Amino acid sequence: MKSRIPINEQLGSFPVPFLARALKFALTLAVLAAGLPAQSRSDSIAPGKLLVASPSLPDPGFAETVILIVQTGSAGVTGLVVNRASDFPLVRLFPKAAPPDSRVYLGGPLNFGVRALRDSKAKLAGAAHLVDDVYLLADRPSVEAAASRGLASSVFRVYAGYAGWTEDQLAGEIGHGYWQVRAAAASQIFDENPRTLWSRLAATKIAVIWPGIQEWLAWPERP
Repeated sequence: MKSRIPINEQLGSFPVPFLARALKFALTLAVLAAGLPAQSRSDSIAPGKLLVASPSLPDPGFAETVILIVQTGSAGVTGLVVNRASDFPLVRLFPKAAPPDSRVYLGGPLNFGVRALRDSKAKLAGAAHLVDDVYLLADRPSVEAAASRGLASSVFRVYAGYAGWTEDQLAGEIGHGYWQVRAAAASQIFDENPRTLWSRLAATKIAVIWPGIQEWLAWPERP
């Protein structure tokens, strides 16, 4: 038989700030997992849209990912994970790449080819316009030429691999609530802190479902 220990004694060894953070985290995930109403296929799958992974997404390989849709068509849907920077130097792919400390981003689990995203005020010939001033460079010569121009990571990033679906497959995943679809912005695609991009976008989503979330997250963690 389990001993009946008063709840205040059971919690006595845990500091209040720890309990407050744990409670916030649990409730935040519960609200996020509840999701928003399913979106229609017609306004979801298009280049220039972001896919924000839901905690209910069953594939751990896509956990906490933010994916930019870059291509759609009869061949399927192609996206690039924009929030997973690697430690792999860009100069290992392109010896003339600059700045020398530039890193390759992990675009997705399908390891075929390299692509790049570039923010350019001028229209780029041969590149596909996505959103704002962001263009997709999808062939290796174009990516290599741009990589050698010394562009900062705030306007140019190279991605190894990509994510891919059939249109029906992705529409089904969206319908199940595995992805939240929203319009992309250049500031998100070239976010200066991509590792925290998912959590910030997720918090924005929760605020739509639960308008008081920002005040709740700011709740003092002191007794």
